[in-house]
Amino acid sequence: MAEIKNVDYQTLARAVALWTGYDSASCPTREDEALRSVFPVDEAGRLATIIKGLEDDFYKSQAHLTAKNLSEMKDIASSDFKRLHPELPKEIANAFAWCYTFDYK
Repeated sequence: MAEIKNVDYQTLARAVALWTGYDSASCPTREDEALRSVFPVDEAGRLATIIKGLEDDFYKSQAHLTAKNLSEMKDIASSDFKRLHPELPKEIANAFAWCYTFDYK
C-alpha cells in the first residue's frame, strides 16, 4: 500500500489531477513533467512517487472483471480504493477512476 507522509491532501489531489490529465486532457496522460512544471523538482519527484503508489493501489481493484458497465466499474473500483485510503479526498479517486475506466473500457 502506498505510503503517504507529510503531504497536504489538497496539494496531492491537485498533483494527481495534473499527473493524470484529469479535467484537462482527452485521455489519461500520466506525465511526471506535468508535476515538474508546477512544483519544485524535489517536490515533484516526491509527489510522483506517492501518486504512482496510489495508482497501484487503485489498480488492485478487480472491478474490471466483475462490473456490468463502466459506471459500475468506476463505482466498485472507487469504493475499493476508499477502503484502502479513506482519508484522501474524493478527487483523487475520481482521477484514478477516470484512468481505470479508460484503460478497461
